[in-house]
Amino acid sequence: GMAAPPLLRAMIFITLSHLVQAGLLHPQDSESRETKQLGGLWRFRADFDGEGYAQKWQATLPEPTLQMPVPCSYNDLTQDVRLRDMVGVV
Repeated sequence: GMAAPPLLRAMIFITLSHLVQAGLLHPQDSESRETKQLGGLWRFRADFDGEGYAQKWQATLPEPTLQMPVPCSYNDLTQDVRLRDMVGVV
């Protein structure tokens, strides 16, 4: 496709900036929606063998676990090559 002309790109950016400042692009609490802050340290374990659901890790996460800051990119926080290259359930 063809790229938008610079003036149009600038207008789109300004419009999006105003929407963000007005809070229109962020979740807001209402009668039907409650936002939750999930940031902090979480117990973390990668499911390398795909056995977590069957073993009900969601109810009780077995050791060993790592303390992982949320939000983060877990692939970048350890020296473990398996974790760095992992794509899957954690």
